[in-house]
Amino acid sequence: MMEWTGSLQDSADVCLYSDSSDCTVRDNLLIGGGWHGVLVQSPSASTTCRRHSIINNRIGAHSAYGIAAYNIAPDNAGHLIGGNYIQDIGGINPNGCGGAGIYLKAIGGNVVSDNHIKNCCTSTISLSTLAPAGIGQNGVNTSDGLITNIITGNVISGMAQGNGIFIVSSTSGAVIYGNAVSLTNDGGIPIFIKSSSNVMMSGNSVRHLTSFASDGVLIYADGIDIFNIQASGNSIRNTGYAGMRVVSSGSWHISGISLFGNTISDQGAASIPVRLDHCIGATVTANTVSSQGAYVMSVNETTAARVTANVMTSTGASPVLVTNSTGVVIQ
Repeated sequence: MMEWTGSLQDSADVCLYSDSSDCTVRDNLLIGGGWHGVLVQSPSASTTCRRHSIINNRIGAHSAYGIAAYNIAPDNAGHLIGGNYIQDIGGINPNGCGGAGIYLKAIGGNVVSDNHIKNCCTSTISLSTLAPAGIGQNGVNTSDGLITNIITGNVISGMAQGNGIFIVSSTSGAVIYGNAVSLTNDGGIPIFIKSSSNVMMSGNSVRHLTSFASDGVLIYADGIDIFNIQASGNSIRNTGYAGMRVVSSGSWHISGISLFGNTISDQGAASIPVRLDHCIGATVTANTVSSQGAYVMSVNETTAARVTANVMTSTGASPVLVTNSTGVVIQ
């Protein structure tokens, strides 16, 4: 058991720092209550902090992050973060923008697997800054030579606020596979892809346990065009507003979107399970989608989308609504 009771900035029960490599933090009870349970950090371009394993720890209340793998200078660190149980992370630090159970910043080539994350972001003030979520990733970019992180087999539930998995400002993207995310908080999004490209989502189970007007999966272009995002074989239930929504802010566009073989069901008369907005060349194929009141799918301001071989069921309006779009094929 480790219980560090100080209040210094970036205080952590365990800190792997600067020129360190190939260390293991395993089977610990980390309940110090400082900023982080575990902090893994390379503080400058002249240091390398690589290939650490953070496994099978139980991490309780901290004010910033449960586990933070945070680089000042981008690096392919190759850490393994697996099998940890993380809960009750606050988020009042740093500057009211923290709270993630696991936070990856400017760091590539990592595997985040089989963690159980519960009740995080309890004190987060700004939910749109950094990446407050059960698992958050920020600033993982191809321009820095960073390779994709893998996020797989994690269970995220009971979030006080914030999102389940949040990938932001990351052109290197992420592989998000086989995770189970269930939320009860109003406005929380189980999987949120913001201003990020090269993302693959497959085999995830996504649901809201109450019928809040929220999205199951949100793909959002804000301040940058985004591309190459695939979602296949996901189960998305009871999300209230949209099961899967692809949308942009202003004139930004989203290209190379593929939605294949997903099962999406929503509740509420106003919910539309699939929403495409400002897309170029999207393909929506072999999905099973049902709606209890509204359209099954809406397409707006979209060019050259193909909607083929889907099973769509609606007890309300007609299955597909197309507005202000060109070259959409429905077959």
